[in-house]
Amino acid sequence: MPSILLEAKQICKRYTSGEIVVEALHPLDFKLFQGELIVVLGPSGSGKSTLMNILSTLDRPTTGSLFFNGQPLTDKTENELSLFRKENLGLVFQFYNLIPTLTALENIQLIESHSPSPVKSEDALRRVGLWDRRDHFPSELSGGEQQRIAIARALVKRPLMIMCDEPTGALDVETGVIVLQALEEVHHDFGISIILITHNATIAHISDRTVRMSGGRVVDISTNRQHLLARELQW
Repeated sequence: MPSILLEAKQICKRYTSGEIVVEALHPLDFKLFQGELIVVLGPSGSGKSTLMNILSTLDRPTTGSLFFNGQPLTDKTENELSLFRKENLGLVFQFYNLIPTLTALENIQLIESHSPSPVKSEDALRRVGLWDRRDHFPSELSGGEQQRIAIARALVKRPLMIMCDEPTGALDVETGVIVLQALEEVHHDFGISIILITHNATIAHISDRTVRMSGGRVVDISTNRQHLLARELQW
């Protein structure tokens, strides 16, 4: 049985505006196992992005606890959490977040230069099939190419986890498959645990487990016994 890499216990998130209290995330438990690819599935407003923000320590839960390799995270300072993310976590967002004044390779090298045990930038760029685009700026790349650069940037620090928030949400089907294939390779070849947030139920077929959310609650957790590759998905 793989060990638990990341665990949330009874985490919830409330926002207060005057007398109005919004329960964005009801108390829930969550586990990510070492080497697992897990899909968090749900419609807009279901709480999945709020969950990712808490799991990634970009936001703190109102109540509940978060653990990494059995060690508590919720009582750490902002500086300690920043160091945790730097050393252990890669993030991939829907709209890429590349630095527009840097080339594809420079965007990756920037992260490599601040990582304690990085993958070489050149290797990370080749891994996502974009070595020939290394000198191009983000504005000269397609959306799918920019997203693959974002994946290479997440990979270069050699993290234990990568979290992706709607990584194919702004892409057409063909390009989305290419991006998912890049994530599959990173997952399998480097043993990196991946949490993939999506509203697209088709993508759940590439996961080891699927967590379904609705109304800020986890409504179902299922093990995928018919695992498909991205290129096998029926969109």
